[in-house]
Amino acid sequence: MHSFDEADLEAVAADHPWAATLLRHLRADTAMLARCGREGFAFRPLLVHGAKADIRHRALFSAVADRVGVACRAFSLRDADGGGWREAASRREIRVLEDVERWPREALAEIEAKLRAGWDEAVLPVFVAARANDVPGRISAMLAEAPIGEAARHPAQLAKLVSDDVARDLLRELRVAEGRRAEASAALAALFASPKAPTDPAEMRLVGLRALTDVADWADVASFEGYVERSLGASRAGDRPTRIVVREIGGANDSRGIVDIYAPLTRPLPLGGGHLDPKEIAAELMDEMPWFRQAIGRLENDLRIAHFADRPYLKFRPLLLVGPAGVGKSRFARRLAQIAGVGYRYLNAGGKSSGADFVGNGRSHEAPTPCAPVEAIFRSRFANPIMFVDEIDKAAKNLAAGKLEDALLAVLEPETARRYYDECLQADVDLFYVNYMLAANDRMNINDIMRSRVSVETVEKPPSDAFPQIARSIMNEVATDYGLDRSAMPGPAEFKKAEFEFKAGRSIREIKRIMIDMLPAILGAQLPGTPVDGVDEAA
Repeated sequence: MHSFDEADLEAVAADHPWAATLLRHLRADTAMLARCGREGFAFRPLLVHGAKADIRHRALFSAVADRVGVACRAFSLRDADGGGWREAASRREIRVLEDVERWPREALAEIEAKLRAGWDEAVLPVFVAARANDVPGRISAMLAEAPIGEAARHPAQLAKLVSDDVARDLLRELRVAEGRRAEASAALAALFASPKAPTDPAEMRLVGLRALTDVADWADVASFEGYVERSLGASRAGDRPTRIVVREIGGANDSRGIVDIYAPLTRPLPLGGGHLDPKEIAAELMDEMPWFRQAIGRLENDLRIAHFADRPYLKFRPLLLVGPAGVGKSRFARRLAQIAGVGYRYLNAGGKSSGADFVGNGRSHEAPTPCAPVEAIFRSRFANPIMFVDEIDKAAKNLAAGKLEDALLAVLEPETARRYYDECLQADVDLFYVNYMLAANDRMNINDIMRSRVSVETVEKPPSDAFPQIARSIMNEVATDYGLDRSAMPGPAEFKKAEFEFKAGRSIREIKRIMIDMLPAILGAQLPGTPVDGVDEAA
């Protein structure tokens, strides 16, 4: 065993050029510790993060270990509850802990204790995370940081190594016969070389799996070269940010097939809304619901900050809308979801079972279901749906909804939202990207803790001359619901009765019902499932 010298750095960097920054850090750290009297190869506990931080880090640290004559072992999220990473080492060993930001709280507490006490002298811990900010501050404060900052300078080499890794894993997963391995490897190489191919390893695996299944002749390389364009086109998932909501679903007591049903949550899901400029979203909402001016301004500000921070997707701070019943609070949330193209889930906090509806049911229940935000993600296949909780001011009067307030407080806190334990999935789920919008008639009935977690905006009743905007908004919503052409929908002037009722003080909810009742006659055709003149078409 010897220290990591300049010759070692150059040798390892030749095969891993994107890790040059990290390797220089190791070289400096080992030299410093040597001057301090530490014998052999050693470095301070290290946090590795940055672009593609999880790509080939095992191979990187194995190469370092081989050069200096120490052992190297890696531990994934699946190993967090095991004893391997905890045990003492009989010889100097690099110990790589992957996805540490997702490890259970108990394991993180143990890691913190080990770092404070001084880890076993023979163990050289390396913590790998996508972003340094995702690692609990109590732990990251005790680590030396080494971002992999060189990856962007070697895109072709990095992409080739990543695609080789994915292809090799796929052939092993599919148990491809030895005689067909060369053929399959060439097909996957052509597939991943496409300029439209995804770059995320998880997405690459899915595309590779689909291609090997869909293309009958693996020797037909041309079919693999054009496969991505044919199957995914210009709107492939790799063009937009994605997030994996749950790394692994627990398998205990799975008689109802929960693991298989919710398996899509373990794959990268898109973060929607990035195709629109915040100004466009605000303009469309203002055109339809100008009496929400303050709330729209707040949303636009949040979305603009997110875009400046290079987060091009719908994400805003939790918002509480306070106003009288019937002003369109739930419709406002739903229209925002429709405009942004993300999922939407409605929950009434005044219901007797609202707490259970939000939290879900564990697998021992006769109807096991995940929590409401997870269901919204699962149904929409977007990682950032809008979760709308109505009548939150009534939750305090509903003893059965006590669980709802506790659960809401947990998901409204960014740190706990990233690791929210779902009893049905038996796993921590990442709910950080879910957007929460609450509604109430009276803010005074909401406890102080809840109010401190949200931004509060007051919504007044729409003015009497706002019917044209309301009518257009309702028709846009109906067109989306029924798959109709928005430009072909009738204008406000066609709904005189609805306008009269609106000026007489009827709520927007009632106005919508009146307009839908009038619509078949105005269009001269019946909407699917809507009775005409009180007679059902099937009758």
